[in-house]
Amino acid sequence: TMSEGWFPTQLLGYISGAATAGRLMGLNADQMENAFGIGFNQVGGSRQMAVGAATHMRSMQAGFSGQGAVLAAELAQRGIVGSKDVIEGRYGLFRTYVRDAAPDWNALLDGLGREFPLIAKHGFKVWPAEVEALLFGHPAIQEACVIAAKDSYRGETVKAIVVLRPSCRGTVSEQDIVRWCHATMAVYKAPRMVAFVDALPKSGSGKVMWRQLQEAENC
Repeated sequence: TMSEGWFPTQLLGYISGAATAGRLMGLNADQMENAFGIGFNQVGGSRQMAVGAATHMRSMQAGFSGQGAVLAAELAQRGIVGSKDVIEGRYGLFRTYVRDAAPDWNALLDGLGREFPLIAKHGFKVWPAEVEALLFGHPAIQEACVIAAKDSYRGETVKAIVVLRPSCRGTVSEQDIVRWCHATMAVYKAPRMVAFVDALPKSGSGKVMWRQLQEAENC
């Protein structure tokens, strides 16, 4: 679990974006490692920009990580050497931001390159992980998992399975979350359905078992 206060879109975006840019640019393995290291050197992103009144940073934060990620790949292509062991190193991602001694590689790489959850909504494609990251901007939400729900008009629509913070249970409704989502997200990304649960199902490594929730929804 990521330490409280960090915003994953920015925090992880520099590295994942460097991977995407590096792949498109045809970087070799050494250059890709350098791109990760350069991207990691720019990492930052606090949830504070999502607290209270909306700010321009709420909509701009992903752009900063995207810009930094492309820069990282370009510098790596030019021969700039980046930090090493940025995931598992002594001051790497996990020890600094996740506060775990070492990453669970099986959990991180499970399904990589084989399956990516995607919701097709009325001609638009919605990435659940992106919507989940936005949901964490709501002060009442402790955990969230986004899945697809059947919709006779759109084919599929976005549904959020939400765990509320204990102090907010009973005072925040599903419709409160839906209204907040429509006020803060693009219309096609905003969940039209919200369900509250006490806890999300997780694997032994702590990874949310979204397939279990999706299968239950499909039944």
